Amino acid sequence: MPRIAARLALALGLTALLALGLASAWMAWQTHQQRAATPGFTALAVLPDRSVWLSVNQELWHLDARGHPQTRVSARDTGLPSAPHRLATVASQSLYALTPGLPEVAVLDTNTGRLQRRIALQWPADLKTSFDTRTADLAVAPDGRIAIAQGAARGVLLFDAQGALLARTDPRALALPTSLWWDDGELWVTDAGQHQLLRLSGNTLAVKQAVQLSTKVATRHTVHGVEHPRAGIDVHAPVATLIRLEPDGPTGLVTYEWPDGMEIGQDIGPKGQPRDLAWVGETLLVLENLELRLLRFDVDRRGLGDFGDMTVQRWLEQAFQARERLRRAQWAWAGGAALSLLLMLGLAGTLLRRPAANAPEEHTNERALRWLDENPAWQAVQLEQESVRDTIELSAPEGDLWLILSNRRLVAFHVDGQHTLPRGAWHRTDVVEVELTPPGKTPWRWRLGHRRKPACGLRLRLNDGTVLQGGAQSQDTAERMATVLRLGMPPAPPSTHPPAATA
Repeated sequence: MPRIAARLALALGLTALLALGLASAWMAWQTHQQRAATPGFTALAVLPDRSVWLSVNQELWHLDARGHPQTRVSARDTGLPSAPHRLATVASQSLYALTPGLPEVAVLDTNTGRLQRRIALQWPADLKTSFDTRTADLAVAPDGRIAIAQGAARGVLLFDAQGALLARTDPRALALPTSLWWDDGELWVTDAGQHQLLRLSGNTLAVKQAVQLSTKVATRHTVHGVEHPRAGIDVHAPVATLIRLEPDGPTGLVTYEWPDGMEIGQDIGPKGQPRDLAWVGETLLVLENLELRLLRFDVDRRGLGDFGDMTVQRWLEQAFQARERLRRAQWAWAGGAALSLLLMLGLAGTLLRRPAANAPEEHTNERALRWLDENPAWQAVQLEQESVRDTIELSAPEGDLWLILSNRRLVAFHVDGQHTLPRGAWHRTDVVEVELTPPGKTPWRWRLGHRRKPACGLRLRLNDGTVLQGGAQSQDTAERMATVLRLGMPPAPPSTHPPAATA
């Protein structure tokens, strides 16, 4: 009954650990989903009055030119299914947005952020199912024409203000367009696939100029870019400011690109994660997503401090702390699920293991007894008038042993899978040392894969130096064999020490 109660307790513990592991895994997944819904910064746009619209987590923020908050509204309240992935603007009353889950261009009010209308783009037949806002960028011309850089389609498409298709790039011209902007009636586009910056005709989208990006930096994947404020004015000025990321993650840097391919990086920290950028006059604003900061730099790449007043900084700090709590919670739940799994495996092994104590000897020593009848290795070496007195199986890291104690000898076999090989045979009086190790105190590390933990350890040393040792499943058999072998051992030599003096 005690053994049944113990195994029932193990089964209940296994069930509890399984439930705990599943609950922890579910919570880890839910926390992961919450983190995915709060990605931090996603988009940035600057209005003609130098006020700024930001997409932060699932909200839209409107800050004036001095960084004071004007509007804070959730994406759902604006009429969008989620936070915009890209923002663009050309007029004081029009804010254009690309949003995941919305296969159209959304036009928002620049004061309230509310959805005003949607522009359905007339995609070519071969691209109708490939439009993905997550790999797209848009730029809007002063006359309302909309240019879309579509990474999945490997091209740039031009639409009029109502969404009618006007032109598309040659399929061979671009490999992976990721960002574009208008410049005096022409389009600049970044091609991350060919590591180029291309200038296109604003009407036909034909390639007019190509700038090969620098290969001196490890950050190769260009994800976003804007025109430099002095491009076309100063012949020594860069033509563009780009975000270039490491191939395997969100970490990257901001770079300045010259027409001859020269490139200079902007220091935003060794682990900076730039998400978007824009020039506000001659001040560069960078959305840094690792610490949720609005970084500012002047035209000479000097830092100007973070953008936004104390209220905005408090909002960003709250968003950062919320994201950190979710990150820690996800790892904690995932760790709890992993720990529950490990404990569950340990309990399952204990539950499936045959009991070593209080089991009948014929069960704990069944393999050694069965081998006497089924294994021809013993019959091959058995002598005339030799009878078996005891047999036992010993398991150890160096190999399993099968010992047979007859009325005349101690015979040992090495057992390896299906093979049984003779190890040696000795007269019973050749045994000079017998040692029994109590349960749980075997001196060797137990091997994974055995049926169960040994009940005790048995170690035999013979007069030729041979040592036979291992874990025995049957403590009764090991004790009986040790007793018989000790009877045949020579008596211990008398002590040479004089008896202790008595008072």
